[in-house]
Amino acid sequence: MYFPSDNKLILKQNSYLATSKEELYIYLNNMYDDLGLRSEGFIMSSTRYEGEYMIIDWTPPAAHSAKMKKIEIVYENMMPIYAGVYNSKDEIYKKTYYSDYHVDSSLIIPKRVTDITYSSKTDSIVRRVIYSNIKINSQADSSLENLKIPENAKLIK
Repeated sequence: MYFPSDNKLILKQNSYLATSKEELYIYLNNMYDDLGLRSEGFIMSSTRYEGEYMIIDWTPPAAHSAKMKKIEIVYENMMPIYAGVYNSKDEIYKKTYYSDYHVDSSLIIPKRVTDITYSSKTDSIVRRVIYSNIKINSQADSSLENLKIPENAKLIK
C-alpha cells in the first residue's frame, strides 16, 4: 500500500490481504450477490426472511472451518447491507455494514463500508471506508493509469 501524502509504503504478502478479498474488487467484478464467498469455496446453507430482509447463511470450506462457523449476509432490495462472521463457537467476531449505494448503468457499489472486528471481549477495531466522487470509464482521471511509487518512498515495517 502506498500513501502518497506521506510518501510511505507498506509491503506485505498474505492471502488475507489479496485484492480479490477487498470490497471494491468484489463490487467492481459484480460479485456483490454473495460478496465473493462462492469463489472462496463457501456453500449457501440456509435462506430465511425477517420482514423485508433476506438473510443467507454461508458455510465455510474445510480450510476455514476450524476458525469460522458461518457468514451471514443480510439483504435489502437484493443488495447486501450487513455481513456477520461467526467463529467456531458461533459467536460473532466481525460485522460489516454496507450503505449509501452508488448505482448506475455499469456500477453498483456501497459508498460507505463499516467493519467492526471484536478483537477481545472488551475491545474492537472499527474501520470505515467511504468512497466519494465516483467516476467511471471516460470520467475517470487517466493520470493515475501509470502511477509509479517513488524510489525514495519510506518503507514502513
